[in-house]
Order: sequence, then structure tokens, then C-alpha cells
Amino acid sequence: MHDKPFFEQSVPYLEHLQQPFYSKFIAVSNHYPYAEFTNDEAGFPLADTPDETINGYFATANYLDTAVEEFFDYLKESGLYENSAIVLYGDHYGISDGRNENLAELLGKDSEDWDEYDNAQMQRVPYMIHIPGQDNGEINHTYGGEVDAMPTLLHLLGVDTKNYIQMGQDLLSDEHQEIAAMRDGSFVSPDYTNYSGTLYDNETEEPIESPSEEEQETVDQLQNTVNEQLETSDKVTQRDLLRFHNESGLEPIDPNDYDYTNIDERLRNIEEELGDDSTSIYSENNNESTADEYESKSYQEYHPEVQEELEEENNNNGSQDRE
Repeated sequence: MHDKPFFEQSVPYLEHLQQPFYSKFIAVSNHYPYAEFTNDEAGFPLADTPDETINGYFATANYLDTAVEEFFDYLKESGLYENSAIVLYGDHYGISDGRNENLAELLGKDSEDWDEYDNAQMQRVPYMIHIPGQDNGEINHTYGGEVDAMPTLLHLLGVDTKNYIQMGQDLLSDEHQEIAAMRDGSFVSPDYTNYSGTLYDNETEEPIESPSEEEQETVDQLQNTVNEQLETSDKVTQRDLLRFHNESGLEPIDPNDYDYTNIDERLRNIEEELGDDSTSIYSENNNESTADEYESKSYQEYHPEVQEELEEENNNNGSQDRE
């Protein structure tokens, strides 16, 4: 399912959830193969490269951006926005390394000069957090990885995590070690990038062919940290070691308590049982749906001039075919 209907069709579930609640959305439209839209979502300017995957990437990215904007507009209209911590993040790179030379020119780079340092930079993903009451947002230029996402969010929410086993760190802490470990042992730190077996100086973006003794010692320490993270993660997951950890304070759950069949009916039953104590948006809205607050339009509806151009182009093509 494309992102726009996916977000919109979530409303009948969201508005009946008891607050506070946790929910997760996985958007998939801005994903390989980044196919060109052929319906009323068509019309966003495509890139002009030899690679059709890259050409379509920007159209699907625009589609995702618009879908998220529509969803945020609904959250604001329904009253959920100012009562929610919202996290947006990407789970991996967008364009694979093998296609990056065709992408280079669009990023102001020379494809012949594109190297592993540039490939490493393409591994970056967004991590954005909205928290209620915060009106002086900023971009935090720090180094970290996906593994740091949960500790950062938990601390923002005021959750004491000292009894939890976590591989990551709080990115907003002054004490966190700035390093992003990758699955193959590569890493990125404020000063060095070690990617696919080549060490780079981040300031010059050039390979370090012969590191000094001091540089080598620093890089070795960073590499040891990365290796330890990966080895620890592998041991925990492959050997199921968390089953031996009994000091977290978390209570075991019974999977039988979680049933997602007929979820809409179950949510409504909960509202009826709670009565005036129900905290769902539906209940707070005098038992009226907020679905009408959701407005979604296609790219051509947002840009009627594009629709007119495409219709004229199709008419001209039709005339030529008849001739």
C-alpha cells in the first residue's frame, strides 16, 4: 500500500486507542525500485541520469514527504500532535553503492572522483524527534547509529534505563562516545571514516595512506570499540542471552494477551467499558470520528498546472497516433 492511503486508513485505529499509546508506522513508497508514478501522482520532475532507479527516487521521496505532511496536519487537527512524542527515522541507505556514480552529479560531485568516503556519507539516515512544548528545535551535529535511537528517546521521555541492557547511547548526553558502527566493521567518527578497508580524514575527505603513530593508536581504539559492540550484539541475539537477565524490572508478557484480529471492534469495546474514563481521541471528541479532519490529495490535485500539461501531452500523442 502506498503511504498516503496507509496513513489515512490508520485513523480509525488511532482515534480509538487509549492514551497514552505507542504506535509505529513503516512507510514503504520511497523504497527500491523507486518506480515512476503513472496515475494522478505522476508529474513530479524526474532526475535525468542513465539510471532509472535514481531518476524515480526524488519523485517517491516527494510523495513520502507529502504523505507525512498530510499525516502531521491530521495529528494537529485531531489534537494528537501536541500530546505526542513523534520520531521519524530511516532504517538504511536510499541508493546502493553501485549506483552512486550516477548520483554524483546531482550532489555536485564528479563521478570520476567518487570514492568510498562518499559511499560512507550516503549511509546517513534522518533521525528527527518532535516533543510537545519544544519550540526552539535545532540540528544536533553528533555521530551515532540506529542502535542509539531507543536510549535517546527513552531518556527524553524521562525513563530510567540503568537496569536495562542496551547496546546504544543517549545521543543528547555530553558523555556519549561519538561513533557509528556498521555491520561489516566499518565506522564513522568525528575525525575518521573507516569504510570498506580504507581510512579517511574527515576534514580533508582524503585517504590516510600512512597514518602517524598517534593516528593509528586512535583508530585502533575506535576499531576495538566497534568490534566489541558487534561481538556483544551477536552474542546477545544469537545465544538469546537476554533470557538470563532478571534485573530489568520488566514483567514477562503472555503472548495470548495480545490479539490483533478484529482490532477495531476490540478498541470500541474498551471505550464502552471505560465510559467517561476513556482517553481515546474519539471519546474526547464527543464520540465523533476525526476521520473528516484528514485531507489527502494527489500530486496533480496539489499542482493542477501539471495535470493540464499531462492531459495536453496525452491529447497531442493521441492525435499523432491517429495520423
